[in-house]
Amino acid sequence: MLGKNVVHSRGKDDWQTPLWLYDLLDEQYQFGLDAAACPFSTLAPNFYSEQICGLKNSWQGYGNVFVNPPYSKNSRFVEKAYKESILSDASPIICMLLPSRTDVKWWHSFVMRAAEIIFIKGRLTFRDKGIAASAGAGLPSCV
Repeated sequence: MLGKNVVHSRGKDDWQTPLWLYDLLDEQYQFGLDAAACPFSTLAPNFYSEQICGLKNSWQGYGNVFVNPPYSKNSRFVEKAYKESILSDASPIICMLLPSRTDVKWWHSFVMRAAEIIFIKGRLTFRDKGIAASAGAGLPSCV
């Protein structure tokens, strides 16, 4: 069952990252893996999908990792990212696009341990199979 956060995403849970934002981040970090994608939403050279779950597989060995998790699984992906980030000194940079949910437990347990949090002004317009949504996201976002 999808979580209540999905209500804010018009019943969908697999929105694609806005291209301008991904390109800006990829220019800086050169992502090798998108750890929460599907064939029509990934922007990185390698990706994990629902079929090959990024929550169950290692993120090591791909270089830097990008994650735009489904809103219904934010807490699980944030915890997984934290654990992947502390595996070794050679752990990759993990960059996550998340709803700015400063009122929830996973935010305080894991996001607040991040090296950096960047709040995005305004509401992002996500994409669905390459087409921009008709309206902005229902929640503010951060990286």
